[in-house]
Amino acid sequence: MWDGTKGCINVSVAENRAVTDLVLSKIREIDGKRDFEKEWIYYQDTMGMPGTRIAVSNYLHKLFSTSTPPPPSNIIISSGCNSVLEVLFSNICDPGDIVMVPSPYYATFNFDLGCRLGVKVVGCKGMGGHSNVKSEYFPTAEYLESSYDDIVRSHGVKPRALLYTNPHNPVGVRSTVADLEDVVRWADGKGMHVVGDEIYAGSGFSDGEGVGHVSLMKVSEGMYGRVRDNHHVVYALSKDFAVSGLRVGVG
Repeated sequence: MWDGTKGCINVSVAENRAVTDLVLSKIREIDGKRDFEKEWIYYQDTMGMPGTRIAVSNYLHKLFSTSTPPPPSNIIISSGCNSVLEVLFSNICDPGDIVMVPSPYYATFNFDLGCRLGVKVVGCKGMGGHSNVKSEYFPTAEYLESSYDDIVRSHGVKPRALLYTNPHNPVGVRSTVADLEDVVRWADGKGMHVVGDEIYAGSGFSDGEGVGHVSLMKVSEGMYGRVRDNHHVVYALSKDFAVSGLRVGVG
């Protein structure tokens, strides 16, 4: 809408900027802070505020030990890991698709993927022939192949994605680089998406050789020189920062 003097007034967005000063002063009165920015009370980028995504990018770079910070344009921020998983799988799966999850697994995955998306979570064999007993719950390509064949026979469709937790939930073990490379190589050979739920990434200790959390992002970089488009990591503040009620998820 043209106001005749200063240009156009956007009336297509339901934002009442005429009362900005009143709203802002009341928020600052309640909050007790004077640094609450007025732009915060208006619609933001649905992927998350740009400044916040840059900060998250820098943090994940440090947490996951990647060669460079992940592009902020590749990061979304939503209301918890549950929401991020739903957004992610709505983009890589269709209703009726199957997602493989090594057993035992976090039971809420069934709800996160199945309630609205209609995606079926199928548990697969988790134990493999690892020399490192700490990794016995992390799958090998051999066990995944066996489970994959069983799923195709019983469901008549090929799984679309592999979802795993690292550190493992509920067991707590962590994958080694060799473990994860084995899994990634197998899944890539099947043309599948690989999704790492790494919500406990900062809650472990390094091993005796100083090796800490092994992220899918780091492994993907090491194998391909970049993070492949079919490799995804989800994270949240809930566990490492002990603020589960704040509902901040990252993907």
